[in-house]
Amino acid sequence: MERICDAVAAVASFETLPHPDKQRFFAWALHVDGREHLKPADFVACYDAVHLQQPSNLHRDLKALESKGDLLRSAQGVRLAKSLRDGHEEKYGKRALTVQ
Repeated sequence: MERICDAVAAVASFETLPHPDKQRFFAWALHVDGREHLKPADFVACYDAVHLQQPSNLHRDLKALESKGDLLRSAQGVRLAKSLRDGHEEKYGKRALTVQ
């Protein structure tokens, strides 16, 4: 989770982003960190790691992202849609996640 904290620290005013944007960012950062399929507990761990309050109903928020097509469900969990992965890669790059 240290690399997730570093990635969040590299984004100005991350704490002011709406929860769906934070969740898309967490999904992208976890994918870049090698996690392909994500569970709700992974998102909870991200909120905890960066010391931010999680939304009152995380499961509902993740379902909403699924219905928009932002998160894709499989038997193993969810993953961020490729178009969003590419967009986050272009916007944020791997620079913050490669700091060790």
